[in-house]
Amino acid sequence: MYKKPNLNVLNLEKREKRNIDLFLDIVPESKRAMGKKKVEIQKMIIKKMKDRNFRKIRSKIAMEVTVYSSAKTPPRIERFIKNLLDLMHKKEILEDQTDADFLPFEEDRDIKYLSVRYVFSLGKSSTVVCIRPFSSFISNLHFISTEINNDESDEDDFLSIKNHYEDLIKHKSKYTTAFSKEAYESMIDLAMLDVQKSLTSNMAITPFILRLIYPKKGTKLTFVKDIYKEWADMLMSFPIRIRLPEIPTEKNTSIAYKEEIKEQLSAYLAKNPIFKILKTPTIATVFYSPPLGKKNFFKDVDNIMLEYVLPIFNSTFNPPLSLLDLHMREDDKFSKAVPKSLNGSAMGYEIIELPKKYSKNQKGFLSVGFVVIDIDKEGLIQSVDKKIESYIELNQYVD
Repeated sequence: MYKKPNLNVLNLEKREKRNIDLFLDIVPESKRAMGKKKVEIQKMIIKKMKDRNFRKIRSKIAMEVTVYSSAKTPPRIERFIKNLLDLMHKKEILEDQTDADFLPFEEDRDIKYLSVRYVFSLGKSSTVVCIRPFSSFISNLHFISTEINNDESDEDDFLSIKNHYEDLIKHKSKYTTAFSKEAYESMIDLAMLDVQKSLTSNMAITPFILRLIYPKKGTKLTFVKDIYKEWADMLMSFPIRIRLPEIPTEKNTSIAYKEEIKEQLSAYLAKNPIFKILKTPTIATVFYSPPLGKKNFFKDVDNIMLEYVLPIFNSTFNPPLSLLDLHMREDDKFSKAVPKSLNGSAMGYEIIELPKKYSKNQKGFLSVGFVVIDIDKEGLIQSVDKKIESYIELNQYVD
């Protein structure tokens, strides 16, 4: 029987042709150190683009950057990413202006979704950059939901996790009698980690909430769109997230704004003492609604993280870079790879810019959360790619 080509597969393959994947031999360094090599790094990026026949994406984009680092004193992730992104679009340092078409994107304002993280290893340092047209990224999320029937259900039973943790604290004498003090402390650490992981899973930027924020094309009925927006607003206002004050839109107000962020994060930590000692590496997650009609005060997503969120988040929460320090050994390979200079900082961040309709006033807002992560968990774009590639491989034709 003759089998017809699957139109879904053809459409997916057409979208894939606009994807950009770059594998860069770059050691994460400070702005000063990278500045001395900026011409060479930009030339490397352009060469990679030419070798793979990639062309600049001239539309809004989603980007994921994974930095595999063996550096002893790398800069904090937000600083390195800011320096790297500048080299991916700035034309000022081009030796040949005709190469402008081989810079990955037009300007950093085009980045609607940005996810970055460090992965520490003893091997050679490298940086993997995945760039997708934002519309394709959202379309793939909807495709996975409707055609692949991907299950995003959370199997964690928070109540049982919480009850186990509280039981360990309440009946300390019972456990220390049955086990050693060291064993009991390890049990407490692991139980606290489970509680933190379960709670912070509600602060993640998930495919589900992204589909609500950006409904599927063709969802034209106003009341349906309004329902989607109500659901998304509810998830972004989930009590465990931190709603920060309006974005400053007047000159000389940034310092006061940062102080207000610091006060809110400190107050949040005081109300949620379970997070006072984080037990594993952390990713900061942010929903960003830019000010309306204030182009001069528009902040790109990378600058939002660099200037407003991560420095204050790090100083308030002091997240570790290794999993449960008491279980790490000096001779452990992972322990050797973790740079002590970065302890007390987030391992990465994820930020999504919201459509204009989410700004309830002219000044915009930030909604900040954080996720206690599994060290080996891949990013959202890579996860989506794997599901799409699997579908294409298994569904080339239809009867």
